[in-house]
Amino acid sequence: MKIFVLGNSRSGTTMMGRLLNNHSKIFTLNELHFFGPLWEKEKILSKNESIQLFARLLGIQQEGFLTFKTSTPYLQEAAAVISKMQNNKISALDVYSAFLEYQCRQAGKVIPCEQTPVNVFYLKEILHLLNDSYIINMVRDPRDVLLSQKNKWKRKFLGAKAIPLKESIRAWFNYHPFTISKMWNKAVSIPLHLKDHSRILTVQFEKLLENPESEIKQICHFLNIDFENAMLQIPKVGSSGRQDERTRYGFDTSVISQWEKGGLNRTEIEMCEQLNHKLILNYGYEYSGIKGSSLTKLSYLIVLPVQSFIALLLNFRRMKNLLATLKRRFSKDDY
Repeated sequence: MKIFVLGNSRSGTTMMGRLLNNHSKIFTLNELHFFGPLWEKEKILSKNESIQLFARLLGIQQEGFLTFKTSTPYLQEAAAVISKMQNNKISALDVYSAFLEYQCRQAGKVIPCEQTPVNVFYLKEILHLLNDSYIINMVRDPRDVLLSQKNKWKRKFLGAKAIPLKESIRAWFNYHPFTISKMWNKAVSIPLHLKDHSRILTVQFEKLLENPESEIKQICHFLNIDFENAMLQIPKVGSSGRQDERTRYGFDTSVISQWEKGGLNRTEIEMCEQLNHKLILNYGYEYSGIKGSSLTKLSYLIVLPVQSFIALLLNFRRMKNLLATLKRRFSKDDY
C-alpha cells in the first residue's frame, strides 16, 4: 500500500501527513513533487538516469524541496539501491515507487505516505498507474485557503526559518484572489468527479479539527489499519497566521472560518464566492453573499496580467512543461 495525501495547498495536508506518521506502520515523507517536475510518462530510463533520479529524491527528502541544491552527495546510496532492481526497463515511476519503499524500510515502517498537495492534479494518473495507492483528499473552506495563501509569505518569519527568502517573495507574488480561487475550484473538482472511487477518501479540514478521533478512526478504517492514540498528538506547526507552537499539541479549532474574523477584504471574499458558488454549497460551507467594491475588483483585474507574469517567472524552475502545468491547474477537464 502507498498512501497519498493531497488537495489544494493550505488545506491541512501537512497536518494529515503528521498524524499518519504517528502511526506505528506509516512513514510520511516530505513533499517530493515527483509528478510534474520529475515524471515523464512511459519513458524508460538508463541506469545513470535512474541513479540521478533516485539521488535527487534522496536529496529532496533529506534537505526539503525548497532548499535542495545538488544530488551529488546521494549518488553512491542511489547507485546501491538501483543496482538491486532486477527490471532492465526501469521507468521514472519504478524509481519513485522503489524510493518510497526504500525510505519506509529505512524508517522501520511498512506503509509509505506521500504528502505533496499538488498531486491532486495528477490524481487520475496515480490511481491508474499505482494500483496499491490509497488517496486521502483534503478539502478546506476556500475563503480560509485564500486567507492562508495571502499570509503564506510570512511563514519564514513565524518559525519556519529554513524557508529561503526567495520562497517568501515567490509566495507573495503567487497570491491573487482570482488565481487562488480558480486553483481551489480545480483542485476540489477533480476528486469530486471521482468521489465513488473505492481508493479515495475525502476529509474536510474543519470536520477533522472538530471531531479528530472520530475522523481519524474513519481514516484508519479506510486504510484497513488499527487506530492508535498517538495519531491525536499533532504539534501546532505550519500556520501562516501565527507563530509556530512546537511545544503544544492538539487540533486548533480557532482556525475554522478564520476568514470571518478579518484578513480578507470584501472584494476578495466576493471574488472567491462568485468563482466557487456551487462548490462552496456542495461541500456544506455557508455562502455569505458579501459584496465588495467595484473599484477594488477593477484594480485586482488590472494587476492580474503583470502579477501572473512575474509569478510564472518565479515558478518556472518548478514546472517541467509550463503549458501542461497551467492546463492541469486551471483548465476545465472533460471528465
